[in-house]
Amino acid sequence: MSGSKLDTITLAWNTEDDMFATADSGITMPGFEAIKLSFGGLNNPAEEASVVDVDGGDSIILKDFALMDTTETINVLYSNGTNYTVVGKDAENKLVTSGNGTLIFDGDTDTWFVASWNDTKDSESYLLRATDWKNESGSQKVTIQARKDGSWKDVQVDAQAGDVISIGSVEFTLASSVKADKTVRLTADASTKFDRIYSKEGMRVLLPWISTAAFNQSAVNMTGITAAAACAAVPIVPGQLGVSGITVTYNASVGGLTGVNTTTCTSLLATYNLVFSEESKDDTLAAGKTINVTLGLTTDTNVKVSNVAINGTNSDLSELQDTDTWQQYAYSSLATKLVWDKSGDQDAPVKLTYHGSEVTADVYLTAPSATVSAGAGSTTGTTQVGAVTVYDNEVSSVSGKNLIVIGGSCINSVAAELLGGAACDAAFTAKANVKAGEALIKSFKRGDKIALLVAGYNAEDTTKAVTYLSNKPINTTVGAALKVIAADSATAITA
Repeated sequence: MSGSKLDTITLAWNTEDDMFATADSGITMPGFEAIKLSFGGLNNPAEEASVVDVDGGDSIILKDFALMDTTETINVLYSNGTNYTVVGKDAENKLVTSGNGTLIFDGDTDTWFVASWNDTKDSESYLLRATDWKNESGSQKVTIQARKDGSWKDVQVDAQAGDVISIGSVEFTLASSVKADKTVRLTADASTKFDRIYSKEGMRVLLPWISTAAFNQSAVNMTGITAAAACAAVPIVPGQLGVSGITVTYNASVGGLTGVNTTTCTSLLATYNLVFSEESKDDTLAAGKTINVTLGLTTDTNVKVSNVAINGTNSDLSELQDTDTWQQYAYSSLATKLVWDKSGDQDAPVKLTYHGSEVTADVYLTAPSATVSAGAGSTTGTTQVGAVTVYDNEVSSVSGKNLIVIGGSCINSVAAELLGGAACDAAFTAKANVKAGEALIKSFKRGDKIALLVAGYNAEDTTKAVTYLSNKPINTTVGAALKVIAADSATAITA
């Protein structure tokens, strides 16, 4: 139509297949090849490792696990070759856990217990023990200690029944202690848990626990029920390893008459899911992705890691070349990294690298000639954008940009423009005030932008000046000038 004018053109860049920008390869817009998406790395707020490993043939450990006040290797489960039967290293070195708010610690067989607190955003976990039982004129006393920096520290000395024990935000009550059998009974409200730990950065791990409380099935008509069926009816909830020494009351049909029987059950598992939970994007505890590390047994009855799954699936794990090491990231805001070493008979260790809060990525929209690389020495993935290189005959394409002009006026038209004409050898020395073995770094006004000239008497001298510019701070105020005499040495030029 006569007189019509096209103001804008909008181009939509859609891909039919998945495309990936990596640290080594960007994505360039096809056809026009005018822009590129470049990936400069991930910014990880923290790097905290949780390692599930084996301790010989019969025990599973959390290796070098970072808690609030200490980093410890914690034996989590013991197997007798058929089932996982003990929470801890073995029957004489137990990790005491409980899923019901009441915990009994036995100084003859128990190494430590866990106590954790959280308020949905913040958390604290401690490894503790009871020690130094006393009976002073009928008054039962005990000392509660916590691990701190790899050693035991007193939390409360000579605690008595009814005392509230506090460490950080964790609180529990000493219900009773008995010197004769070296036991304590502890109780806690819903804010303190005995069945989980939180890492220092907030990763939650649900620990196994074994129920020993009586279970009453007598209200249900279980005609003809057997003792085995009564035991099988005991509910096992997530996180529970099973039951041991539990007394079950149940209905049974005996000679046509319904009676009430009791039996003692021990029912433990041959496999167990150790469940790790991330925080969410907004730092809500255990609201992110879950990683299940399934613990099983080898054919010769040693403990092993039998499966690893992120949110219920392990299909996305990828082998790193032909190494028997498998890797994946959780598709989440926190991007927990998982590395599973399956090269040994027990398929362990499994390493989870947790980042504590939201992970961000540096993605740049650049010219096709730009390069993006991770910043040297950065621990968080901080990136820097490389130079967009423009040749002498292309300078008109960057007329509205600040420039670094490399090369003398004898060979570089922009350098000649800045110095007032092309000049070589002695003529260049006269214009630039540098001689053989020297170079000039000077800032010029070019339109409404800045042009920084880096020019040596010869190519070798220019290279020295480029090295100096790359490693030293430069004053880019218009008119500021340096005479470079070595790659790490320069003097100011004054008018």
